[in-house]
Amino acid sequence: MAETIRLLKEADVQCLVFEKSVGEIQRILAFIEHRLATTDGQRNLRSSALARHLLTNRFTPSDIRQVSALLRMKIQEQGFVIAPMPSRQKLTTAGEMKLAQRLAPADRTADGMDARVQHDVDCVVAILTPCSTCACMLNSWV
Repeated sequence: MAETIRLLKEADVQCLVFEKSVGEIQRILAFIEHRLATTDGQRNLRSSALARHLLTNRFTPSDIRQVSALLRMKIQEQGFVIAPMPSRQKLTTAGEMKLAQRLAPADRTADGMDARVQHDVDCVVAILTPCSTCACMLNSWV
């Protein structure tokens, strides 16, 4: 990942992180912070590379709170611009339901779209939408 970011910067590509994604990361961190506070919560963390990393490295709830507090600064230190999601345009929103179906977990039990899938769909649509809040076209970033 670091190498990819370096190559993009060398090519003068403006890298963005959506404000909505920062919010999602902070909500995930708050959930993890709560789970790390108890042994039962740690046991019930969904198995993932992130959970394994945090548990193996003995992260505490206060460590996670610090990560969350410094998140925006760390993102900007890496050369990313935090930008709002552009307004939706009909031209770029065709096929969202098909995309959501492909992104949904195979074991999905509910008929509705879960928040993680909706976030991913929103971000894909935003990447394909011209950005009016900065001097770029997001789709030129892809």
